[in-house]
Amino acid sequence: MRSTALDRYHIYMDNGWISEENLEDWENQYQAYHSLGENAILDSRRDDLIKLPNRKKEEQGMSNYWKKWIQAAGIRAVKTVAQRQLSQQLEQVQ
Repeated sequence: MRSTALDRYHIYMDNGWISEENLEDWENQYQAYHSLGENAILDSRRDDLIKLPNRKKEEQGMSNYWKKWIQAAGIRAVKTVAQRQLSQQLEQVQ
């Protein structure tokens, strides 16, 4: 039981995230093992797993693709406004 919990711990830590379902399963296994007696190693591993996000990094919020797209769209909008104002100022001078 302990080795299975540690194996799964390393998988989740390597992945950098743990789903809510997997955390609940791991917690159930931890509680069963913990009821047999105190175990400092699994206690500290449990704390680490609880701190992990429950979704993949790509699924957390907006993807980098859309962040870059929005940033580029903002830059295009600013350029368009600047060009329009420059054009209007040049027309006034003439």
